[in-house]
Amino acid sequence: MSVTPDSLDFGTVSVGSAASLSIRVENSGNEDLLLSGATSTDPAFTASIPNFTVVPEDYVDVNINFGPTEAVDRTYIDTLYLISNDTYFPSFPIYVKAVASVVPVPDIQVSMGVLDFGNIELDDAPVSLSLNIHNAGTETLNITSISIDESVFSISVSGAQVVNAATSLPMTVNFTPTQAGRYTGTMIIYNDDPDSPEVSVSLTGSSVFPQMEIGIHQFTFGEVGVTSSDFREFTIENMGSDTLKIEGFEKSDDIDSVVTITPGTYNISPERSKSFVLGFAPAEPIEYDGMVIILSNDENDTLYVTGSGLDDEAPEITFDPGDLEDVGTTENSSISITAPITDNNQVSWVRLYYRQGGKTQYDSTEMILEPGGYQGDIPSAYVQNRGVEYYLKAFDGANEQVIPETAPDVPAIIRVRLPSLPPFTFVAEEYGMISVPSDLDQKNVQSILGEELGAYDVNSWRLFRWINGNYVELSDNGNFTFDPGNAYWLITGERQVITLDSSTSVKTNEDYLISLDQGWNQVGTPYYFAVAWNDVYTASPGVVQGSIAYEWVDNEWQPASVMQPFGGYFISTPSGGNILRFPPVEAAVVTAKKPNEPFALLEDEWMIKISAQNTESRDLFNYIGVLDGAKNGLDLRDQPKPPAMYPDRIQLYSHIEEWGDDGGNFSGDFQSYSNDGNYWDLTLNTGDSESQIFLTLAELGEIPEDFNIRVLN
Repeated sequence: MSVTPDSLDFGTVSVGSAASLSIRVENSGNEDLLLSGATSTDPAFTASIPNFTVVPEDYVDVNINFGPTEAVDRTYIDTLYLISNDTYFPSFPIYVKAVASVVPVPDIQVSMGVLDFGNIELDDAPVSLSLNIHNAGTETLNITSISIDESVFSISVSGAQVVNAATSLPMTVNFTPTQAGRYTGTMIIYNDDPDSPEVSVSLTGSSVFPQMEIGIHQFTFGEVGVTSSDFREFTIENMGSDTLKIEGFEKSDDIDSVVTITPGTYNISPERSKSFVLGFAPAEPIEYDGMVIILSNDENDTLYVTGSGLDDEAPEITFDPGDLEDVGTTENSSISITAPITDNNQVSWVRLYYRQGGKTQYDSTEMILEPGGYQGDIPSAYVQNRGVEYYLKAFDGANEQVIPETAPDVPAIIRVRLPSLPPFTFVAEEYGMISVPSDLDQKNVQSILGEELGAYDVNSWRLFRWINGNYVELSDNGNFTFDPGNAYWLITGERQVITLDSSTSVKTNEDYLISLDQGWNQVGTPYYFAVAWNDVYTASPGVVQGSIAYEWVDNEWQPASVMQPFGGYFISTPSGGNILRFPPVEAAVVTAKKPNEPFALLEDEWMIKISAQNTESRDLFNYIGVLDGAKNGLDLRDQPKPPAMYPDRIQLYSHIEEWGDDGGNFSGDFQSYSNDGNYWDLTLNTGDSESQIFLTLAELGEIPEDFNIRVLN
């Protein structure tokens, strides 16, 4: 409880009359204040309490009365106690003083010592308050004049006034501000009261208000990632004359958890502004639409916020394919894969994609959530000699994640353990090439074939390989190995069936690389599936002389279109150290017709295919012609002829001595166009044959009309 004022001076009061002064009792606590009365030692002082219960933060005005009854001149000084339930001052002292006079005198009393007009709008002016001037004496009160020192305040009376004993003069005090501001003034009442010849009344009023202005009310964020945030800045300006108090922001339920505004509160002085930041951080991939009410000491304003959550974070797959690559998975066994997968929102589905090595199409199965993660199986039918290729894909409704990240183009692999390779047969006394399309546990050629064919004896079986311009026999190099990609000549005196022991499939998620010697090399596909020669050639630009690979078929050299597993092939390269690349892609057609053209011809290009044969042997694939950009000397498109396997058989070739170290025998010799015609010198080696040999010339492309083919012996 607080009391103002806590002392009162009634001045001179005539005996037989009464006077009253007001005090204000405020409840500054947090519970109801209960007033039960007032006590004093002198009955001349009493209290009039209009309301005995005062709620927190409220007040009541209490009149303190003085009424002398003794017919003597006397000064009264006393203490009046206000009784309440206040914890600290249950009896609050109010000091009172008065003078009683038996001689009739006027006694001026005003109903309010302070007139507070509050804060008003200029358009609401004037605002009026009532004031009573009461004569509590026993003699007439003469008011000579009333002055006010501030022009915005005025009264309803003017000039001298007479107030009879025990009567009052009512008046109206007006507050008429013409511009914003805070105003104070003093009204002085000049009178003939001997105790109070000048009575002052304090006047206060104001017309000051904040005025909130916001430049933008609609905030459209569009799509924002559910793991990220977007921000918009807006400005609140105070166009008023009083401090604008931003007391907080009230958000509707649908955006309460995803919208932030900083700062949360702020006081903005008149004619000042403050920037605020509105943040939008969606928690789910849904649409958001809501309101933000700006709470202030001006009229509240509203912001409208819309946006949608975008799930821009893919699921996280915790799985290392390397853990399964070389675990010894055996052929024809199913493979179980488990991977923990999480997402910032939800995992919609997970699939396991798989195929045999070298295949282009994947099959798939759904992975099921188990206690340890998502689980799926690769069927045993896919776990074969080629190896397994696979990847995992998780989808959350908006984003997908694959493991490995290079999939599906470059998948993860599982190398498959093979107990043995299928047997293959060598016909007696016929040369054939052999390679192994798997990674053998035991690679030494002599050890492997020695177990199958017996001790090395060229009269029983013979193995050799072209190295750096010459054939090298197994007897001269006991370190020959059946590494994938190595090919060897093999001939046996009797029909032989060869079986190779345990091995592991070759990796099929990257090109297999073979380092080449200058000139001829014997190679085989490293994979347990056929590979298109054009894929190998295309993956190895500038590596292969003449863009051709030869295979030994029916005891003659033929261009190869498809490289089969376990077979061997001859290729030539112009420089040592060149790398031949084998893409791990199965040939689309594993058996293909031998092409008439060694490569596709452009519009103005042409060639002639020349074949030589009789009843004993033949040499069918030889070419001369004109190509765009070809040199008359040796270039990369000229095709060397493989080393002869049977010198006593027919051979047709172009031999050019002036090509020096690069010279030799060529089955394809190409030149640039010449207006004078083009000429080739060809050599036909008849070997030991005495029968008639037939030459066949076939035109490929369109030879110019003014060119004629002439063959000179």
